[in-house]
Amino acid sequence: MTQSKELGINAQFMGGDGWDGIQTNFGKVANGAIFASQFAPDDPDQHVQKFIAEYKKEYKADPIIFAALGYDTGTIFRNCIEKCKRSFFKKMKLKMQLRTLLEQILLQVH
Repeated sequence: MTQSKELGINAQFMGGDGWDGIQTNFGKVANGAIFASQFAPDDPDQHVQKFIAEYKKEYKADPIIFAALGYDTGTIFRNCIEKCKRSFFKKMKLKMQLRTLLEQILLQVH
């Protein structure tokens, strides 16, 4: 989008997630654009706001979409491992637990 603006192209842009994770001045160049994203920093949900606060404390920067996605992935694996501790990380049980958690997440999203 930056390059389009520099070339004088003032079009209505539309796209998928990720724009807000790679474009450094996203708010300025994306004004009026329509896109979807999995991460909304203004979401009042307590889990989102806790993640943002902890991220800022650790990295002294605002999190981007890829930080949020990485955090979610790590949380999924941590939860799987915690639930499988009693079985000494048996490969099949961990695999099934991960599948179950991912199915639950997908069902919540849709």
